[in-house]
Amino acid sequence: MKRISIINIKPPKREIVIGNIKFTSQIGIDGTEISSFPMRCVEFFAAAFSGNPTNWKDGDINSNIDPHQTRWTIIQNDEKYITNNFIQNLILFINEDFELINQRPESEPTIRDLDEEFLSKMKNILEICRKKKNLKIQISLNRLMTSFTRSEPLDGVLDLCSSIEAFYGISDELRLRISLITFQLLKSKSCMENMYEMYGIRNDFIHGNSIPNITPDQLEKYQKTVIEILKFPVKTGKMPDIGELNSNIIKTIPNIPIDNFT
Repeated sequence: MKRISIINIKPPKREIVIGNIKFTSQIGIDGTEISSFPMRCVEFFAAAFSGNPTNWKDGDINSNIDPHQTRWTIIQNDEKYITNNFIQNLILFINEDFELINQRPESEPTIRDLDEEFLSKMKNILEICRKKKNLKIQISLNRLMTSFTRSEPLDGVLDLCSSIEAFYGISDELRLRISLITFQLLKSKSCMENMYEMYGIRNDFIHGNSIPNITPDQLEKYQKTVIEILKFPVKTGKMPDIGELNSNIIKTIPNIPIDNFT
C-alpha cells in the first residue's frame, strides 16, 4: 500500500482534466485507510496539523492530518507512460516546494491554486512525456527531487549528475561538454561554472581519486543550477535540442567565458 502524498495545491472547485489526468476534490475519505491513497493533496496544512503550526519540522505532516475532516485533491492518473511519482514530483517542482519531499518542511507551506499558469506548465511537460514516451525528463526530475532527501550531500551531488546526464542524454566527455551545453542553454556563466565544479566532484569520487567533503550549501548551489536547467521544458513545452546546442558551442567557443576551466 502506498503512503499519502503531500502536495500543497488547493482542491479544485470543478473537475480539471489534462490529457488522461483528472483533478477532483472531496471532503474526508469515507473510512478508507489513508495509506491506500497513492496521490492526495491537502487544502490547507495549518488547519490539519495538530502540533505547533510555527514549528513544522518537529513532526511528520502525514501523521498529523485528520483524514476525515480534510478536503482532498484527488488525482486520477490514467496515463500509460507517466508514473504517479513523477506527477507528484512535477507538482512540487512547478511550485518550487522542495522541502515537501521529506514531508517535514521547516516553515509553513504556501497553498497554491490550480490556476492557468500552473496548468500550462504541467501540460507542457505531460505533452513531452506522452508524445515521445519520453522517460528522460521523468528520470531527470525524479533524480533531482531525490537529491533533497539525502542525508549526505555527496549522495545528492551524484543524484544531480544522474539528473543532468538523463536530461541531456549524454554519458561521455561529461565535465566540459555538459558545462558548455549548460552555458548555451541558460546563457549563464555562473551556472556553467557550477556544472563544471559539480562534475569535478563527481569525477574525483567515481574514479576513486578522493571522497570529496561537500557542504549542504554547496549541494544547494548545485541544486539551484539543475532546477534552472529543468525549467526549460516547463516553460517552453519542449526538450532542448542537444545537437543544436553542440553546434552552437563550436560556433561561439571564442566568446564563452572559460577562463576558470582547468
